[in-house]
Amino acid sequence: MLSRFAVMSAFALSFALAGCGNPCVETCTAQLECEGADPETDCEAVCADQQTAAEDSGCTNEYDNVIDCIAGADDVCAITGETCKDESDAQLLCLVEYCNNFPGETVCQD
Repeated sequence: MLSRFAVMSAFALSFALAGCGNPCVETCTAQLECEGADPETDCEAVCADQQTAAEDSGCTNEYDNVIDCIAGADDVCAITGETCKDESDAQLLCLVEYCNNFPGETVCQD
């Protein structure tokens, strides 16, 4: 269960950046230009899944905090797991707490 949360947090962290339109999609699309990016990544689907997971788990504020934090990133290609770690950890904790209470929910499945 935690591995799914770690992946979701990593995607949120990697693809979140404030701006016009959908900041997740915009940043994901920008990151497709970075060295080592997977050009097959469907940014619309990845971001929709992240938003749905945040809404379904009641962790929207934590997800939004990650987005707000990443908004200060100067280089989308330089974002790492350490970027906005406190915000990302808070989102992960929220998801874990939710799934401890509601383990059968879709967002909690591997």
